[in-house]
This record gives sequence, structure tokens and C-alpha cells, in this order.
Amino acid sequence: MQSGFPRWLWPRTSRCFGTRSRAGVVGLGFLLLIGGCHAQPPIPVESRTLRLGTHNTTEASPFFRDMLSAEPLVVLDWHGRAQPRLADKWAWEDDGRALSVTLRPGVTFHDGSPLTAQAVAAVIRKSIAVNRVEGFRYLTAIDTPTPVTVVFRLSRPDSFLVEALAGTPIVDASTPARRTGPFKLVESASGVRAEKNAAYHRG
Repeated sequence: MQSGFPRWLWPRTSRCFGTRSRAGVVGLGFLLLIGGCHAQPPIPVESRTLRLGTHNTTEASPFFRDMLSAEPLVVLDWHGRAQPRLADKWAWEDDGRALSVTLRPGVTFHDGSPLTAQAVAAVIRKSIAVNRVEGFRYLTAIDTPTPVTVVFRLSRPDSFLVEALAGTPIVDASTPARRTGPFKLVESASGVRAEKNAAYHRG
């Protein structure tokens, strides 16, 4: 019983080998496969512009600006767990009525000024006054005991505070360069333009 390759792939009597064998086809296929596996020269990478398109809505432009150029203190992963971003670490205190956040060291805004607890507190106070986020409902005060420590004080324990912080980018709306993200915004009349932030703290 003959099996394996279809009959039309079996070679006829070969002038070179004088035999009719499927091994010849297998050997030839193997050589062709090996020949195709040689290391190929790397394809040169070109510098290109990433263009993002959206529907013409009032929400699209601010969303893309913040996505490219701004960051919150923490982000939520696919499981809803908080992961550090501008915050290096955090801990609940006072029986869950205070959240102490330590900022990541060495982070700077796009204008070169350092990220400080005072700057973070000012941004979040402004955001609360404008956006009325549910997670800040029980927030009574924001203290800055050190230049790298922000303490959020609550009237009662509320785990939704962390979620609210994840949804609050540290952005000074009155100063576009007061952002920390991987891209810097560039003035453009045609839409949102950004360039790489060479000093980005995550590389």
C-alpha cells in the first residue's frame, strides 16, 4: 500500500539516480525547506507618523489628547486591580478612612518641572469641582505631608476612591505642558498632534 505524497508528486525513473522513490521527493523538499530558512537581512524600519481618525464629536479630541499625553496615579488591569502609574505605592490608613499615595520618583511634566504632591493635589481638586466623580463622594480633604506623598481623607471607608483616581488623569487644563505621558502635544490647527516624550519615565 502506497501512502503519503499524492501519486502526482512521485518522481518518474530518474536519470541521475536510476530509481523511483518517494525519498527523493522528501529529500528535495527538505533541502528546499532548509534553503528557505536561512536568516534574511533585517527589513529597515522607517520613521512614520501615526494617524488616528475619529468621528467629529466633542468627546473624541480630549480623549485622544489625554490618552497620548496624560496619566492617572493608578490604572486598572483587566481584572479590575489597581496597578501603579504615577503612583509608586499606596496604602489604606485610619481604618480605611485615608489613602496614602507615594509618587513615583523622577517623573517630570513635559515642561521639565517635577511631578510633586502639591501639583497632583491641585489637579485633583480642580477635577472634583468640575466632574463630580462618584468615587470622590466621601472625600473630605487632600493633604500633602511631603513633596512625594498625597493623602486622601474620607468621611467613611470607600473602595471606589481608587477607581476614581484611575479615571482622573493628572492634567492642568490651563497649561498644556503640565502632562506626564509618553507623547507631548504639539500645536496644530488640523487636529491632535503629538511627538515622543524623550524623558518619559517608563522608557
